[in-house]
Amino acid sequence: MVREQKRTLWAVCCLVLVAAATLAARQVLAPKAVGVVPHKFWRLRYEVDVRTERPERLYVSLPNDAGPAGIRREAFSRPGLAMDIQRSPKTGGRSAVLLTPGKGREARFAAEFDIRTRIALANRSFPPNKLTVADRQRYLQPEVNIQVGGPAANKVLAALPATQDSAERLRQIFEYCWMSLASDESGRSTAASALSTGSATEAGRARAMVALCRTAGIPARVVTGFSLDNPGPTQPLAWVQAYVNSAWIPYDPARGYAKFLPDNRVTVRTGGLEIVRAPANTSVHIRYFAERLDD
Repeated sequence: MVREQKRTLWAVCCLVLVAAATLAARQVLAPKAVGVVPHKFWRLRYEVDVRTERPERLYVSLPNDAGPAGIRREAFSRPGLAMDIQRSPKTGGRSAVLLTPGKGREARFAAEFDIRTRIALANRSFPPNKLTVADRQRYLQPEVNIQVGGPAANKVLAALPATQDSAERLRQIFEYCWMSLASDESGRSTAASALSTGSATEAGRARAMVALCRTAGIPARVVTGFSLDNPGPTQPLAWVQAYVNSAWIPYDPARGYAKFLPDNRVTVRTGGLEIVRAPANTSVHIRYFAERLDD
């Protein structure tokens, strides 16, 4: 009987060792989330069809050319549209400002950006960014879809373990939005609806994290961009930047990235979700495409 128990124990130990070795091999052979990109060069294309009854201004956010994801070439097509490019002095982001022809005529704005994705992310630190008092207050205030200090946000924060450390509070908020909110892409995307129902779209998850951060006194903002990983039609992604230790630190509560982003992530707009902003009476159809380029 003792000998049989020893054989069983030995067999279990062997199985455990095999499983551990298999898992270790998978970790070694699998592509790393940080520092390794399957393809470095991409083309991102916008196509925006717009029709208005009278001349209107249209704002289109463009990929950030000042970040580590470098733009090698960009080209614009805009027949019938007047265009200017503006840069935000606060975020460094760029927008194409278009003036539509009106009179019910349709016009198309097309843009192409050849992009080299980021490298060596594991060794990158986030540059210091000093906030003015006015800017700090701005990133603590409520917005239309980001309800700060409401019943839902206060209830969630009250249920988290008590702490006076802002970094620990930020970690708790991130983990709550990542692990405790269920995904529901058919639902509403406001912070209040996400926190009250416990389910959220990707946009709702980002807004919920921003609302919780701001309610806790941590400046935060939504960021929009693209993940260049699959060729063909693509859609923008939403994530969060929180202001910690005099720097803006990225968090993606929809995918579980904290304090870093994958190398193939390209920032387009900082401080909002909509890449194309148009008046309510404007007919707009938007498409985005990604294409691999030769090295």
